[in-house]
Amino acid sequence: MQKLALLLSIMILAAGISLAQNSAFNYQGKLASSGVPANGDYQFQFKLFGGAAAVDQFGSTQTVVATVQNRIFTTRLDFGAAAFPRAKT
Repeated sequence: MQKLALLLSIMILAAGISLAQNSAFNYQGKLASSGVPANGDYQFQFKLFGGAAAVDQFGSTQTVVATVQNRIFTTRLDFGAAAFPRAKT
């Protein structure tokens, strides 16, 4: 009986952990300079816009330095939870 209680406790804890999410996500892009694939460290600014006319900025401007290799870069962005409200059902 003790083993069953321990197993159930672990399963409940694991389920709670797996449901935890945040607003951060990975973004991957391509960058060329004068038509040539870029290489090296570049500073990027990312802004998220939405609303009916796509003029409302959500969250703050994200400024990151990312390493570009053969024009490909990946960075992690987080505009905050308010930028991605849950869909209403």
